[in-house]
Amino acid sequence: MRKLFIVVAKFMGFWMFYTAVNAVIQLVFYLSVFRDLSNAPNAKEVVGTFVFLAVSALFSLVLSWLLIIKTAWLADKFKIDDTDNLPEVNAAAILSTGIKLIGIYIAVFAISKFAESLGYFRFDF
Repeated sequence: MRKLFIVVAKFMGFWMFYTAVNAVIQLVFYLSVFRDLSNAPNAKEVVGTFVFLAVSALFSLVLSWLLIIKTAWLADKFKIDDTDNLPEVNAAAILSTGIKLIGIYIAVFAISKFAESLGYFRFDF
């Protein structure tokens, strides 16, 4: 169970690192657009967005560091042992469920893109 926790936690850590890099890129772009607050339509919104992006990037970086580097420490704090046995599962059933979930995910995004494209076009019959 400990090995599974470490693998999942590291994966989530890399996802949080990606989120942190994305927030930093947005922050840099935001700073390049509004170098001085005289160009900003509303200075309070600019400062609020800047603070939100900075806090989000910092939180994501700290969380990714914790999940990637300090994973064993987290497992010790949560008292996850190697002696915990995983229940017996059917690999074919898990694979089938995963494929269905991926299909639903793709269908939802395809339907939303289709509905969005219908909003741009008019059908006059």
